Amino acid sequence: IKFYNEHELKNVLYDRLPVWAENALKTGETSWWGFEDESWIDIFPDWIDFHWKTVPVEISAHFMTNMKQPDTREKQLKDPRRNVKYLENKDHQFTANQVVLGDYILYIMTSEKPYYMIEINDRVMAHNFREVFKMLWNKI
Repeated sequence: IKFYNEHELKNVLYDRLPVWAENALKTGETSWWGFEDESWIDIFPDWIDFHWKTVPVEISAHFMTNMKQPDTREKQLKDPRRNVKYLENKDHQFTANQVVLGDYILYIMTSEKPYYMIEINDRVMAHNFREVFKMLWNKI
């Protein structure tokens, strides 16, 4: 379990992306699953663009988001491998990214300061988080 503070976050995202992608290919779990907070898109659009330009073509994403529907930001970040479902119900007040890829779980806070990320490398926990996200994805 690793904690990255606001000052480390941007560099860590770039540095760790190859590790996460390699692990995803190794495990065969090649899709990001989880919840994407809309603040993330405002704060790290360059990283999101970099991500889709550099990860292997096998990597995809299935994100649920609190964004109200595709807007200009989302359309600019669109990649055919990026699948998004929109949670418009006010009862769903997620406030941070909660995602899983391969054996990694990431919790990324960008909706308020201080920004931070918690990274967990655990095969069993990642599997269970992924299953929950897949179940939610199929119900939306």
